[in-house]
Amino acid sequence: MKIKGTMQNKDCKKFFLTNIIIFCLHILFHAPIYADWWHNNSFIMGGRPAGMGGAYTGIGTGAAGIYYNPGGMGFSPDLQLSVSTTNYYTSTIKQQGYLSDSSTGFELGDADLLNGYFGGIFRLDTETPIYLAFAIYNKDYVNIDNVVNSFSNDGKKSTRFVQKTNSTENEYAFGAAVRITPKWSIGASIAFFDMKYSEVQNANIVGGPFDDPDNPGSQLYTYEMWNYTSSFFVRGIEGGLGIAYRPNDYISFGLSGKYKFIMAQDSDTTFVDNQVITDTNFVPLGPDSTYPYDQFVNLTTTKEDKKPFGELPYMIRLGMALFPFEFQTFTADIAYYSANQANNPFYQTKEVYDYFLGSETVFFEKVALRLGYFTNNWTGDPKVKDQFINVNFIGYTVGIAYINKNSTYGFTWMHQQSKPGAQYQLEESLASSGKNPSVTWTTNQFALIITGEM
Repeated sequence: MKIKGTMQNKDCKKFFLTNIIIFCLHILFHAPIYADWWHNNSFIMGGRPAGMGGAYTGIGTGAAGIYYNPGGMGFSPDLQLSVSTTNYYTSTIKQQGYLSDSSTGFELGDADLLNGYFGGIFRLDTETPIYLAFAIYNKDYVNIDNVVNSFSNDGKKSTRFVQKTNSTENEYAFGAAVRITPKWSIGASIAFFDMKYSEVQNANIVGGPFDDPDNPGSQLYTYEMWNYTSSFFVRGIEGGLGIAYRPNDYISFGLSGKYKFIMAQDSDTTFVDNQVITDTNFVPLGPDSTYPYDQFVNLTTTKEDKKPFGELPYMIRLGMALFPFEFQTFTADIAYYSANQANNPFYQTKEVYDYFLGSETVFFEKVALRLGYFTNNWTGDPKVKDQFINVNFIGYTVGIAYINKNSTYGFTWMHQQSKPGAQYQLEESLASSGKNPSVTWTTNQFALIITGEM
């Protein structure tokens, strides 16, 4: 692949007049992207990489190299600005089976207008190619506000569950790369990250009516109301290293790694539980009832942890890119994410591997078709109750871009579908014959992409 030279002054002025305003508007109205704590690839970072399914470690050029492979930035254009904006996001979760009745179910839907990634890179005026880059992105964002009402067919149980969750991970990253030889480039990145998570859950569970053993002919209900709040923050520095090797114009390789150093953190949780027996008017009978049911009011458990995380996951990526023709690119990546160390099992994650495949075909030097395939495997602990488990996604991306001299305007669609085996891990008392209800989770994202080179 050839490195493009500096644009003429006329082209520079045209680029700034047509594109820099959009870049500024993106910063002014920047909103975080959607993802979640238990998936590493809910959003594919960058412009060109997003269309190729995130298989970009073997290339790593441009500001997106800060995330994928800082070493690849040494083969970038002399000056480049890039922005990817996710205009629209949808998520649909369908659950079949609840409240000891496999015939019940519900559907959750969510949609948001979101923004994505902004970055730039430029080459210093030195004999040895040296590049400096910056990027601003939000790797994780969740904003859930759901109310679920469920009823069993036999009329014995009903629930009302409210969940409000917010999670963000902002990153402000800088990178540098040196092309030490025509075939080798090394790079490093440093990012300041701020992770925040907060959740409020409220449940009302009614069981009955049941026969009153103390008063034949009368009926009773069981009633439980609980409230759970949890929050944490983690701040620190993420360091990254990368190397890129291009032995010829037809193939390239990349290897990169990232590690988070925790500088400050804290967390707290509170659980308040009420569980009583009531008459038909929902008046509590008190603890003297002979009905075999454990009763309590405002049973409160609180916990504050100044060091909720011993270590955050680190990432290692290995990638390869093939350029069999001037108009054709094929890429493949494998990424390893380590397990984290968390005192709260709800935040504990396991090690996983994810895989990425991508291609780009340029027609008539004007239109680029980008295709991608990737995995987004679930990293949570399946023993933790009251959460989705085994939600392993298969993802597909389709992108199309128009190349106008040194500016590229593109559109990317990303679709994810959960594989069979996704479930909702219920408490034993609510599971149907000891089985968890099945879950189908689908997401779609639509992104606009603008890249300019000079």
